[in-house]
Amino acid sequence: MATSFEELHGERLVGSLTMFDRLIFKSYLSRLFRPGSLRAWLWSQGVPITGFGAYVKQATEAVVASAERVATDAGRPNLYVFGPSTGAGPSKEDTARRIAERDGITEGLVCVLRAVEPCTTFELRGHPRGEVHAVPTSGRCLHVYFYFVDPEFGFMHVGVQTWIPYTVQVYVNGRRHDNALLRIDDMERASELCDRFAHRAWPRLLNAFARWANPHLGAIEAADFGTYYWVMDQAEVPPT
Repeated sequence: MATSFEELHGERLVGSLTMFDRLIFKSYLSRLFRPGSLRAWLWSQGVPITGFGAYVKQATEAVVASAERVATDAGRPNLYVFGPSTGAGPSKEDTARRIAERDGITEGLVCVLRAVEPCTTFELRGHPRGEVHAVPTSGRCLHVYFYFVDPEFGFMHVGVQTWIPYTVQVYVNGRRHDNALLRIDDMERASELCDRFAHRAWPRLLNAFARWANPHLGAIEAADFGTYYWVMDQAEVPPT
């Protein structure tokens, strides 16, 4: 049976802290899923519903090109990796960590990774009366992940689905070895920092990340189709 840190060093512990350790946020442009909204969005861009296929292909290319510029401007790798279902090669996170270690990256962009993964998008379906509608459907499409070392959150990533409706994921992983901090000089201050982390203005911060990853967000907001609706997909709250 594995022995915990507390069992090994319990007599030397001076206190404990509790905070979020691993957070995965996901966001959705929920207004685009309302009946008729996608058609209205296309019209706002001067595109009829029958031009859906050509439009979304061009829009996807713009998301990919934006990510490529981010990598080029920072002088960082822009790589294609296999998706998680293939079982081929290391995970995206392992790949990014190896690149960070190899290049000595302690702050800023580490790399941009691309992978084809499952997604929720739209497809056109005909109606018996001859009308064409865009309806939600499941599929696979290219996703782009920006891995970087943030001054506040450390190693993290922001991922965006390149095909409409551009779902965004923000992953903050604050894991420490065995959930242990070997030295804390000011427990009261550390507790305050943990509390502040839990009560941050998360939507404002997350929207800033999303705007950076999705070049279409400004136009979507300007056309009054709202912004991202955020949910917490995963969270861990281990004692420290």
